[in-house]
Amino acid sequence: MKDGGYEDIEVRREGDVEIVTIARPEVRNALRYQTYDELERAVRTTTARCLVVTGLRKALDPDWRDLGVWVSHTLGALFGTEDHREGVQAFVEKREPRYTGK
Repeated sequence: MKDGGYEDIEVRREGDVEIVTIARPEVRNALRYQTYDELERAVRTTTARCLVVTGLRKALDPDWRDLGVWVSHTLGALFGTEDHREGVQAFVEKREPRYTGK
């Protein structure tokens, strides 16, 4: 088990940016349900302003059906936040957003 309790990913912070690396080079970084779960946990628990997802070494070969389910679930959680609603509203009103971290 890697730092943070992750097995399939590595997470490191550089200022306001969190870098999530899928670290399964022995299977060309193929995604599995555990990888999706770890990515979701990293997304939900970060306090970073930006999250970058990358793969270690050769490839990132997902099963696209599984990836679609994970993306819709994760983006659904993101789009349901107060900060997302505030960002959209501020854009529509042409003003600076007032984010609260919620």
